[in-house]
Amino acid sequence: MAKRPFAIRVDQVNVDRFRALSTIKRMDGAELFAELLTRAEKDLNAKESNAYKTLLELWRS
Repeated sequence: MAKRPFAIRVDQVNVDRFRALSTIKRMDGAELFAELLTRAEKDLNAKESNAYKTLLELWRS
């Protein structure tokens, strides 16, 4: 799958936090972002998980 640019606006303090985590864990930004998303997905309750899966299916079509 081809990678596409992804940009969000965040405060500098959050940029620094992300870069520090990336450096300490020796991961590139894409890997760290994927790991953070995976952790957030695991924290969803049943209702949120259902809505999440529905949105992903909608956006894939």
